[in-house]
Amino acid sequence: MVRQENVMVVDDDERLLETLSLILKWRGYNVDTARDGASALEKCRLNHYDVTLIDIGILQMSGLEAARCLREIDSGARVILMKASYEGKEVRSVLEEGAYQAIDKPVDITNLIKILKGTATTPSALVVEGRY
Repeated sequence: MVRQENVMVVDDDERLLETLSLILKWRGYNVDTARDGASALEKCRLNHYDVTLIDIGILQMSGLEAARCLREIDSGARVILMKASYEGKEVRSVLEEGAYQAIDKPVDITNLIKILKGTATTPSALVVEGRY
């Protein structure tokens, strides 16, 4: 029996959160969700997630800050950052810390599934960028 990967989706956009969650569940992933960085960090302290998708623009704590904190909790955490654009020193810094690919948002689900399958063997971070 193949083990299902545990994925957490973090976004303050309820519709996107629900849509990605449903699609990933339909594709066979165990999915948990959080609407902000603090909730995501708390869940990561209690559970192991193979991959965490985080919107950089979440409220209360930036997705970049949350991604760094997740990596402190679990140094092998594989984080996918989602954002309309990834300009700026902080995001470039996250890219330099191990991001291996950038894809446009809105997310191409087929491509995202391929990327998720690839992360199973590559502990890293992925920045998802595009325009709203």
